[in-house]
Amino acid sequence: MSRLTAYVGQRFPAAVFVPAVGLLAVAAWAVVETRSLPGLLRSTGLMALLIAEFRVWDDIEDREVDRQRHPERVMTVGTAAPFWGLAGALCAAAAIALAATPLAVAGLATIHGGMLWAYRRTRPRITDRAWRYVVLPLKYPAFVLLVTLALGGTSPASAALAASLSYLGACVYEIRSDRLTHVEVVR
Repeated sequence: MSRLTAYVGQRFPAAVFVPAVGLLAVAAWAVVETRSLPGLLRSTGLMALLIAEFRVWDDIEDREVDRQRHPERVMTVGTAAPFWGLAGALCAAAAIALAATPLAVAGLATIHGGMLWAYRRTRPRITDRAWRYVVLPLKYPAFVLLVTLALGGTSPASAALAASLSYLGACVYEIRSDRLTHVEVVR
């Protein structure tokens, strides 16, 4: 089994990944004016690409910490090059899927810039708890807003409500997940 295949099996468990994609995709789709099955499928595909790409990116960023905390993770051994390739492929696929809406492509670039800033500038200055439970979950409402933009035809208030609820859900999930799995958050 390749490292990438093992990684996907380890870090994208269907019991977590599928509901997360589904809930966030429905949150984005539910607030657009014209709801259709093709729109829901597009929302689901876009959300899967975004969640997957940013999971890979987050795991790459956490490699050094995970070597200590989670040495059993596939990504902690060997080079990160194949994972950067995977993240790049997912990013390209998302950009292509958004290409029909130039403003959405700009939104994707903005999310990338914001996360890069957060990883490089914010994360070193805050506690692990603040990072995990406050900053990192901000990507999910950004994804919801991006997908609503790509689907078109929604009110700003509806999009903001969907994004806010997704942020609240992500924060609650992170806290609850860590408590259930007894993950110790440090610093």
